[in-house]
Amino acid sequence: MDRILKLIKPIYILVFFLLISLNAFAGDYHNYKKPEDVVASIYRDFAFEAIMQDYWRNASLIDQPKKILLLYFTNELASLIIKDRQNQIKTRELGRLDFNLIFDSQDPGAMDLQISPVDKSNIVKVQFRYPGNGEQICLAYKVVSTSQGWRIKDIIYKNSGSLLKLLSNQN
Repeated sequence: MDRILKLIKPIYILVFFLLISLNAFAGDYHNYKKPEDVVASIYRDFAFEAIMQDYWRNASLIDQPKKILLLYFTNELASLIIKDRQNQIKTRELGRLDFNLIFDSQDPGAMDLQISPVDKSNIVKVQFRYPGNGEQICLAYKVVSTSQGWRIKDIIYKNSGSLLKLLSNQN
């Protein structure tokens, strides 16, 4: 029995340190050091939407639970995205989010995507071209520092304006 306990004790210690290490890594994963990192992260994590839409059904950004949305967005914006999805389910009609948030299109795609460093007004600019027609797209991400790190407060689209305003006008 003592021999078994001597063998198990190091295993428990190893597992304990592994769990602490994994937890620390997971916490750092979305604690962005620079404001533009939150924008880069959302593109890294959801770029598949532009190339494999049908394969990843219900895995798109706007289908994520609030816990995941809060890794990128402020509580206000995440709550509004959830509210729009709930209204869509309730009414069985298209919600205000009838486009892909990070590609500003119903048919996401991007070539030559560039993310600029944050400017003095806490805006991170994203530019890319649509593969089909070469149209240049520019998005402005308003980011804020929160207790959980940098988060996206709003996205400004060239043609449709502020995401925050669009979602705030829900009934």
